[in-house]
Amino acid sequence: MSFFNPKFKLISSQSLKIPESFIRELVEQKIEFQELTRIEDVIDELDICYMTRIQRERFPDEEEFKKVENCYILNVDMLRSVKPNFKILHPMPRVKEIPRNIDKCPQAYYWQQAEGGITVRKAILYHLLLEEKS
Repeated sequence: MSFFNPKFKLISSQSLKIPESFIRELVEQKIEFQELTRIEDVIDELDICYMTRIQRERFPDEEEFKKVENCYILNVDMLRSVKPNFKILHPMPRVKEIPRNIDKCPQAYYWQQAEGGITVRKAILYHLLLEEKS
């Protein structure tokens, strides 16, 4: 990513903070970043919002999960001030973080993302199968 001169806004709660090893890598690569806790504070500055679900299985304690499970949920009102080129990406499956009413918004790009992933997987399988034959 460093070839593209990105600027990252890393948004998470304290309990889900980006690992220090990742932060060190950003610093070493001289990639500009900012750590934040609220998407509302910067959503109008973003080109891409890459959301993921908060994964219950990553919490050893159910109570800790309950504290953050609904912290990051997009809603249509939040999209009113975004840039014209703003896109929402998501690796799927989603839980509550992107409500279904956002699916029809022009910013919802996760279906195209998923379709592109299928194409890439097909190409990889095709390449692997060709290697086996030779």
